Amino acid sequence: MRLFYAIEIPNKARNAIHGYLARCGFYRSENISFVKGDNLHITIMFLGEQDPEKILKIDKVKMLAADIIKAPLEIYLEEFGAFVHRGGKQRTFWIGVSDPSEALPSLHTGVKEVMIEENIIPKTRIKIFTPHVTVGRSKRGTIDIKNFPPFPRTAFTYSRLTLFSSSLKPSGAEYSIVKRY
Repeated sequence: MRLFYAIEIPNKARNAIHGYLARCGFYRSENISFVKGDNLHITIMFLGEQDPEKILKIDKVKMLAADIIKAPLEIYLEEFGAFVHRGGKQRTFWIGVSDPSEALPSLHTGVKEVMIEENIIPKTRIKIFTPHVTVGRSKRGTIDIKNFPPFPRTAFTYSRLTLFSSSLKPSGAEYSIVKRY
């Protein structure tokens, strides 16, 4: 089963994202595969294909989340952008995340260290962590976003880390909550 740890996005923030993208005409592009509203999240660590029972037995993640998220923490959604892939094409579109508490990078680093220690992921699978909410992916071509207006800064609080499963379907990925920490 494909698993990942993430921060859930509350409805108020989802609505702000959806409203912004609709006003910009983002949803009119035939070249973009959009992330469904219920699937919006901030990925902390993608684990790939894993046995969920094995992952659920790792108590260190629960302790780590409790240690870092001692009280609800505030983060901000505050910009719209795209990751540029090979060939200079914008392929992944996102809403940027600002985290004054630095808890998100701490969660990422802590979960990564636990997963390496438990032989879930290899040490060589190290990526730079850039907190963001993926809102769409280019199927072919791209769209010009440089004339989009600034994303309106949107604050929300979170108080838990969530383990999700991901099932790939022809209609797009479907996410299910496995466990909340």
